[in-house]
Amino acid sequence: MKKLLLIRHAQTEDLAKGKDINRSLTARGSLDCELMSERLIKQNFFPDCIILSPAMRTQQTSTKLLNHLGLNSINKVVCNGLYQASASFILDEISLVNSKVNSLVIIGHNPGISELLNFMGNKILLGLPTCGMALLNFETEYWTDLLTLKGELIWLNWPSMPE
Repeated sequence: MKKLLLIRHAQTEDLAKGKDINRSLTARGSLDCELMSERLIKQNFFPDCIILSPAMRTQQTSTKLLNHLGLNSINKVVCNGLYQASASFILDEISLVNSKVNSLVIIGHNPGISELLNFMGNKILLGLPTCGMALLNFETEYWTDLLTLKGELIWLNWPSMPE
């Protein structure tokens, strides 16, 4: 069985000047990471690997979540193509993951991350809010099977959602 956690980055500062890719988390975004880490612990989900976009906000989200979970030595892979990626690109990247990895996290951006959730899961969501998380189970041994296999959404949560 494979478990996939899709995460949209936490809340960021508005784009004033500079590049979108360099936007940092707000204070609320940092607090949301702590809150969602606590909720993730209750799901007993501890990933083997994380793949994330090169954007500052996804990297900060990853660092804050992992620090709070005590998983500082986990394998993190920055994939340049995940920045503003389509659902199909994200899915292609997932299919390349080694089958020894049983639990995977993708930290990305809307609309791609939400579109992927809607494509892979058994529920439809209009858009995953910032720091939103969706945990899916797949009855398979190989990530390549996700190209054609639907999963079961077993947990969906975001900071403003009641526990």
